Amino acid sequence: HEAVTRAVHQHAHFKERGPLVINPRAWYMRNWDVVTMLLLFYTAVVTPVEVAFMSTKLNVLFFINRGVDTCFLVDIVLTFFVAIPDPSDGLLLFHHPTIIRSYLRGWFVLDVVSILPFDLVSIIFNNGAVSKLKILRVLRLLKLMKLLRIFRAARIFQRLETQYTIDYSALELVKFGILALTCSHWMACAWGLLADLEDAKHNWLKYTTFNSFTENGLLEEGQDPRGVVPPLEIYVAALYWSAMTMSTIGYGDILPSTLAERVFVSVAMLFGAFIYGYIIGAVSNVISTRNQRTNKFYQLMSELNAFLKEGKFKHDLRIRLREYFKYCLSGADVSTHTALLKQMSPALRGEITLSMNTWITKVEFFKQCPEALVIQLTMNINQQTYPPQEKILVPGDWCNKMYMVRKGIAICRQKILVTGNVFCVECLYKEGKVAYSAHAVTFVDLYYFDRTLLLESLYYFPDMKRHFQLLSLKRVFHDEVCAYAKAYTALLSKGAEADLTDFMDERPSHFLKKLRILNGHDGAGLRAEGDGENRAKEQAATIIQRRFRGYTARLLVRAKVAEEGCTGVFDKHIRKMDPNMYVARAIDVFHHRTGVSLHLLHQKVDSLLSGEP
Repeated sequence: HEAVTRAVHQHAHFKERGPLVINPRAWYMRNWDVVTMLLLFYTAVVTPVEVAFMSTKLNVLFFINRGVDTCFLVDIVLTFFVAIPDPSDGLLLFHHPTIIRSYLRGWFVLDVVSILPFDLVSIIFNNGAVSKLKILRVLRLLKLMKLLRIFRAARIFQRLETQYTIDYSALELVKFGILALTCSHWMACAWGLLADLEDAKHNWLKYTTFNSFTENGLLEEGQDPRGVVPPLEIYVAALYWSAMTMSTIGYGDILPSTLAERVFVSVAMLFGAFIYGYIIGAVSNVISTRNQRTNKFYQLMSELNAFLKEGKFKHDLRIRLREYFKYCLSGADVSTHTALLKQMSPALRGEITLSMNTWITKVEFFKQCPEALVIQLTMNINQQTYPPQEKILVPGDWCNKMYMVRKGIAICRQKILVTGNVFCVECLYKEGKVAYSAHAVTFVDLYYFDRTLLLESLYYFPDMKRHFQLLSLKRVFHDEVCAYAKAYTALLSKGAEADLTDFMDERPSHFLKKLRILNGHDGAGLRAEGDGENRAKEQAATIIQRRFRGYTARLLVRAKVAEEGCTGVFDKHIRKMDPNMYVARAIDVFHHRTGVSLHLLHQKVDSLLSGEP
C-alpha cells in the first residue's frame, strides 16, 4: 500500500501545483499565441529577403527586428511558466519543476539561438574592404537562424487547436497554399543568395534583363544590377523564376550561368516538381473528401428527378419535393450526433446530452430522471422533418410518441412551438387517439421517441418505473374523471339529445351509456325529482350485482372443490358446533380473498400501464 501511495505521489499530476504556472487556455494566452503566430509569419517572410537581397543597416527594419526579438525573448520566459500537456494522456501538468526540465531538455536551445542578434556582426564590419570579404558574406547566413523560430508554430497551434472551432478541410487547403507560397518564396531567396555568395563574374543576375534601367542607360548588359536595381525588383525576378520552376513551366528568360547555379537549379526543379505534385494530389483528395456531402446531395437529387420524371407528377409537387430534400440534406443528421456520443466517455456524454436536450426541463417526469436514463433515451431518439403547412397530427390519430422541436416552428393546440418545446407528453403515460391537431409553420425538425422505448428503458430503473407508473395512474384517473364529467354534463344539460360519439375519446361515450342505464335515457335521475327513483335503482342494481357475484363465486368454488377432490373451508356443521372457529375461518378466508383481489387489481393496472396482456 505504501509503494502504491509513493508511486501515485511521484506522478506529475499529483505533485504540487506551482503558484506561478499559467493555464495555456486562459484568454490572455490565446491572444498572446495569436500575436506570436503573426510574428512567426513576419520572420518567415522578411528574414530570407533581408539576408538574400538587402544589406544590414541601422534603419527602421533593424529596430523592428529588435522589437520582434524582444517579443520572442518574452515568449521564452513565459514558456517556463506555461503548463504543458502530458505526452501520455494529454492532461495539463502544472508542476513547475517538471515544466522547467521539459523545456530545458527540449526547445530551449533552439529558441535562444533564434533570438541572438546576428545583425550586429554585419553592422560592426560594415565598412570598406572588410565588408567585401567572402567570409563575412557567409556569416550573413547566421541571420537565417531566426527561421528556427518557425518550429514554435507547431507548439502554438496545438494550444490553439482546442480553443477554436476549426474546419479541418479548409485548414488543409490553407496549409497547402502556405506550403506552396513558402517554398516558392524561400527558393527565390536562395536563388538570389547564391548569386551573392558565389560573386562570380558571370551569374544569372548579370544576364537578367531589367529593361527600364537598361533603356535609361543606368545598367549595361553583363553589369551587376545590385546597387542600381532596387532589391524589391530583384526579388520579384527571383520569385518569378522560382514560380516557373515549381510549376514546371520554365520560360527560359532567367538562366543559370555557373556550375553552382546549374546544380542548384537541378535540385530546385526536382524539389519543385515533388512539391507541385504532392500539393496537386493532396488538394484533390481534400476537395473530394470535403465535397462528400455535396456529392451525396447531387446523387440523391438526380435519383429524385428521375423518379419525378417517371411518375409524371405535377409541377407544384415536384417543387415541394425538391425543397424538402434540399432542406433535409442541409441540416445535421441525428445518426451522426449519436455516433459521436457513442465515442465519448460517460461523463462527457452526459454533459453534452443535458446541454443539447433542453426538452428535459420541459417535462416534469424527466426532471427527476437519473442521467443514465436520459442518455439512454437520447441515444435511441429518432428524427423526422416536416415541410411547411404539413399536418403532424390530426384529431383521431393514434399516438404513442412524445415530440420535441429541434429546429423550426410548429403549432399545436393553438400554441406556437419553437426549438426546445415539446408536445404529446400525455401519450407517454397513456397511448391512444389525440383530440387535437399539430402542423408545421416552417420546415420543422422533430425529435421523438415512443412509449415502448421508455418502458424498455425503465426496466433497468425500478425506482423510476414505479414513479412513472404512479404518474401514469394519475393521468389515467384524470382522464377518466374528465370523461365522466363530460358525460354527466351532457346528459344533465341535453337529456335525451346528448350525444358524445363525435369526440375522439371513446370514454365519454362509455360513461354516457352507464349514466343512462342508472338515470334513464333522458337523465331524469340526475335531477332533483328523480332522486328517489335513482336511489331505488342503485339499491336494486347493488343487490343484483352482489347476489350474482356471490352466486357465481360459489359455483366456481364448488367446481374447483369437486375438481380437486378436497373439503370446503366452511362445513355446514361447524357453525352449529363451534361458532368461534367458524368466525375465525371466515375472517381468514376474507383476508385471503381480499389479498387475491388486490393482487389481481394490481396485475390489471400493470397490464394497462405497460400495454402488455
